[in-house]
Amino acid sequence: MLTVDSLKGKKKIAEVFRRGRRFFSPAAAIIVEYNEAQSQHQFLKTMIVVRKKTAHKSVVRNRIRRLVRECLRQFLKEKNRSGYKISFSSIVVFWNIAPAHPALLRLEAVNAILQPLLERACAYKEKTS
Repeated sequence: MLTVDSLKGKKKIAEVFRRGRRFFSPAAAIIVEYNEAQSQHQFLKTMIVVRKKTAHKSVVRNRIRRLVRECLRQFLKEKNRSGYKISFSSIVVFWNIAPAHPALLRLEAVNAILQPLLERACAYKEKTS
């Protein structure tokens, strides 16, 4: 099973930006790097970007990061349960909206924004392979 881990290192991040496939929505954008081999990675490397211009307070930025990470975990668990093999090796998430107060942002809202992007990324991989 895949676990969510941090994407670290300048070269690795640059590689994801160079080779990754981009998917956009008004509230978020993701860059997905797919596995070349069909073997399933043990870790899904993630980087979550929330700009200070988007959310001025660090409490709000960190809550967004935690909720996005949890959304990714739930998505992986759901896909694994249904027997679908995730072919992502790295994901970069750019979050573009923020509430005024951290308690106003809920997991359901993050799921509603991120799930369609992740589904489109899975569908793209299915279509191209």
